[in-house]
Amino acid sequence: MLGVFSLPEPVTFRPGFLWGSATAGHQIEGGNIHSHKYRMELDGKFPECSGKACNFRELYRQDIDLLAELGHQAFRLSLEWPRIEPAPGVHDEAEMKWYLQVLELLKEKKIRICVTLMHLSHPQWFEEIGEFHRRENVDYFLRHLEYLVPQVAPYADSWIVLNEFNGSDDPRCVERKVNCLVAHARAAELIRNYSNAPVSTAHALVDWQPENPEDFFDRVRADLRDWVGNRFFFHAVRTGIVLSPHRDAEEIPGLRGSCDFWALNYYTRHFVSARKFQGTVPRPACCRIRMIDEPFYLEEFYPEGLIRQLERLHDLPVQITENGVACDDDRFRILYLARHLQALQEAEQRGAKIDAYYHWSFLDNFEWGSFRPRFGLVHVDFKTFRRTPKPSAAFYREVIEQNGFDLKLLRKYLPEFKEWKIYSLSAFLSAACSLSREKQSAVFHRSLPDPLRGDPGRFSLRIELVFELLVVVRLKFVQFFRGFASLFERFLSRQIVGCFFDASGRFFRGGFRFGRGLGIVAACGKQKRGSGAENECEHPSFHVQFLHTFLQGKFPFDTIPFRREKASPFLKRELCNEGSGKAKIRK
Repeated sequence: MLGVFSLPEPVTFRPGFLWGSATAGHQIEGGNIHSHKYRMELDGKFPECSGKACNFRELYRQDIDLLAELGHQAFRLSLEWPRIEPAPGVHDEAEMKWYLQVLELLKEKKIRICVTLMHLSHPQWFEEIGEFHRRENVDYFLRHLEYLVPQVAPYADSWIVLNEFNGSDDPRCVERKVNCLVAHARAAELIRNYSNAPVSTAHALVDWQPENPEDFFDRVRADLRDWVGNRFFFHAVRTGIVLSPHRDAEEIPGLRGSCDFWALNYYTRHFVSARKFQGTVPRPACCRIRMIDEPFYLEEFYPEGLIRQLERLHDLPVQITENGVACDDDRFRILYLARHLQALQEAEQRGAKIDAYYHWSFLDNFEWGSFRPRFGLVHVDFKTFRRTPKPSAAFYREVIEQNGFDLKLLRKYLPEFKEWKIYSLSAFLSAACSLSREKQSAVFHRSLPDPLRGDPGRFSLRIELVFELLVVVRLKFVQFFRGFASLFERFLSRQIVGCFFDASGRFFRGGFRFGRGLGIVAACGKQKRGSGAENECEHPSFHVQFLHTFLQGKFPFDTIPFRREKASPFLKRELCNEGSGKAKIRK
């Protein structure tokens, strides 16, 4: 959790990166009486009723002024279908006019608008006829959009058609998911007739992990959960074909290429067990941190999951349309925000193109059944509706101004950590790279276990004896160096002697080939005890030198002291096949 305090350099984003916050109509407006969610509240299916929620319906001018004051460049909001069409074919012109006033005021404040067309709330009459469980009901949604989109198009800077329809893995929900994809495809086509703004659907991105990584059935169950929760959507948008383990494949007209960007709602990871009917199981106690005084799904910081998941989404720009934490101590929110922005920077350096970040949420709101979880940058007193910006709101405002943050800003808002002895990784790197080649060699040699000590030049890269992949570090250099000492202490006892990279940043060894990104493969070899110069590693200090050069954004292939005659036949073929991007081996 505290690794962000070892930042070697500031977290920054490209010029033009968009910063904002997100909300949903039912959760903030209040009085959404024609929504199926409101009916569920009245039927006692939730602990609390939304009532007036945050009373945004009456206080929207004050809230938009506050958005501008806090420096938000963009605002994601939903236009509630139940308000606009409370009965089939009947449109409430007054409600439509109110939404247009909200959009007009946002434009006056120069705040960009991300419009969500349906955010988990639909009319009660639509619920009664089977909502998206029936394919023919998609027509009702399109009829609504034909009324709405032409009026909203002049204001929209981006569009979200649906929100998080991908969540469940219940086989009974499969047809609903497919029908939602049909609705998304048809809606995207309709929107593009009126607007040039990019279109997507917000995807609930979860990093699904097996409860026991060594258990075959848990791994399969986690892969299945990822398929029906994540991969099916990405594959469908890329190909137009829906693949599900519970039905035949289906090609949906207009679905391929219907997203102009990946809209991702990410919060944390979850664990899966093959031995539970529902699949999900509690996370290990050592990972849990209870930030509100009741059980809640968000009890872990896991920004690594964002890095892992973005590895497969390099084909389109990414917008983080939701990311946040429910907590009673606002310092957790600052820490959560900083850690996930750090993860986004690392993901971008690994190949993702991230265009925008919307924090969830602008206001404390009605969290689908309870006012207890507070996600907002702004505190709301639900009795008086008084708004009070939290310290995290001020922190986020400075992040927006700087287009990122550094340790100085982080410690400004978390001053209690000034007394903690947490050191920047850059200090270690500077010290290591300031050593002469001879001192680097001596330091590297002294770090070896006793059985391997001797002449530092006596380490042969016996590639033909490489038999085991010891570690694959699929993170950027910050995370690698965070565990640098412990990793090398552990693996040098196994005689780590080399790294392989190609020019694109991919790395390989033996029969394994890994995807694009940064990483290090450490290989196992034998110490050469003879004196033949042809079998010597020319530069035992290579590892420190290589990593120093690598951190500068270069790939120093010419410095790799590997001898071609000592490479395995397979590796020779691999190097030949790599073309101009191959690592160079001295003859």
